[in-house]
Amino acid sequence: MTRLRNGAALLSLATAIVVTAPAYSQGATASDEFAAGSSAGSSPGSPGLDDSDDKPFLDAVRKASPGGKRGPDYIDSLIQLGMHYNRQNKFAAAAKALSQALAVIDSGGIKPSPADRAPDSITVEQSGDTASARVNRTPTPYEDTMADLLPALIDAETNCGQLNLAEKNVKRLIDLPAHDQLRAKLNLMSAYRQYSVILLKQHRSNEAVEFQQKADDINHSFKGL
Repeated sequence: MTRLRNGAALLSLATAIVVTAPAYSQGATASDEFAAGSSAGSSPGSPGLDDSDDKPFLDAVRKASPGGKRGPDYIDSLIQLGMHYNRQNKFAAAAKALSQALAVIDSGGIKPSPADRAPDSITVEQSGDTASARVNRTPTPYEDTMADLLPALIDAETNCGQLNLAEKNVKRLIDLPAHDQLRAKLNLMSAYRQYSVILLKQHRSNEAVEFQQKADDINHSFKGL
């Protein structure tokens, strides 16, 4: 929720609010917040699960299986398992779990959002000289899931030497649509950085520098709030 006082312009409201993306502290850039959090290929962990133990994550996959090995719960359990393995530096196991999740998605487990999806909207309420606004975001489960899955899979594949697969998937991440403008920029910045790492490992130094520069250019486009 964002409040505007003393008759501030509604245009500023529309450009300032993004509910689905992280807020940056004053003077911070996107990469500052990225560095403070987890790596591109893993989440900080699942609440209530011991990250030193594989069993809860494997159990979650088994529990999701009876619901069908095509549903979102099964896909999510595989993604969480893969991210768990990434955090343990078990990259081959992570790549296997995450590739399985991707295969389920590609077989129709989650479908891309239609081009004619309802656009996001802003609800504004006025009370005296204070306006309150909220972004009403139309869900995009395919794009959101892929934005979590692909960076984790690329990280796993890069770290276990599957560089050709990693390059294929990072190109897919670069082309992934995002219906939120800020998230699209963050996704692209992350993808360019991951591609730079892959290119360095492939001894393609000039291209690596090019993609790192692309990531830096996006980062510099963010303004501190």
